Amino acid sequence: MHVRWTLRAEENKMLDLKKEHPQSSYTDKDGYLHISDEDASVALIKSIDLYSQRMAIYHLVNFIKSNQKTDQIEITKIENMCKNASGTRSNFLIDELVNSYHFSVYYDSTYSMAILGMIAPTIESLFYEIFVNIGELMGHKFRYINHDRLCCIRKQIIWDCHFVVTNGKAKINIVEGVRQLAEITGLNDFLPVDYYNIIDALVTYRNMMFHNGLEWQTESIGKFKRTLDSSKWPKDWFDCSRRNNAPWIYYMTTNMIQRCLQFLNEIEIASGSYFIEKSD
Repeated sequence: MHVRWTLRAEENKMLDLKKEHPQSSYTDKDGYLHISDEDASVALIKSIDLYSQRMAIYHLVNFIKSNQKTDQIEITKIENMCKNASGTRSNFLIDELVNSYHFSVYYDSTYSMAILGMIAPTIESLFYEIFVNIGELMGHKFRYINHDRLCCIRKQIIWDCHFVVTNGKAKINIVEGVRQLAEITGLNDFLPVDYYNIIDALVTYRNMMFHNGLEWQTESIGKFKRTLDSSKWPKDWFDCSRRNNAPWIYYMTTNMIQRCLQFLNEIEIASGSYFIEKSD
């Protein structure tokens, strides 16, 4: 059963605090304000206008989907023209079709990079914002936890999820940094069960795309394929075009993109729910 935060303001004082989890904030007949998880998230997401960022990302995704449909329509037109052509015209159209297939691979990869370039930094900045504010508002709750991160790391970066601490040494690793802080604070209990896989997959793919561009060196292609084969990521998160029967260009699938968009809202809900449950 979900519980949620309920406040009633009387003479500018908060007189009651109850834990509930309504879908939307509302005021009941007794004047109590029941706050939803999404609305409560502003306590831990203070400096980020997540709603506007999500709308901007959705706008970009829809724009790209429209372009992809247009691309496919043009390819289908050429395919149909090939069926009814002969001789020199047929040869010309076949060449045109082959070029269209070839270019579409790069288009899809570019679309994937564009969406990745919006989603990955947004998720990264969200977690940074949330953990910094957990440290600011609730840091005293973790003061006596005997953990390397809280005991050995410099105070300035205790709550910086870009760092992970192992055996008393800090190193930059956003994926493990998020997981470490989520476990220490208990935020992982509020996040979806696949949160680590989403971050791991996004950051791994982001590093490959932003360091290598659309076409990767053979070594990088092989490395990413081995990562895909050994990871616990769903197999339908990434796809690739092949050349000479070998992986060539990788891109995020529609399933992966939709999962990431949903994840943005899940982070927001998790942060609000966490604040309500854990705040004094």
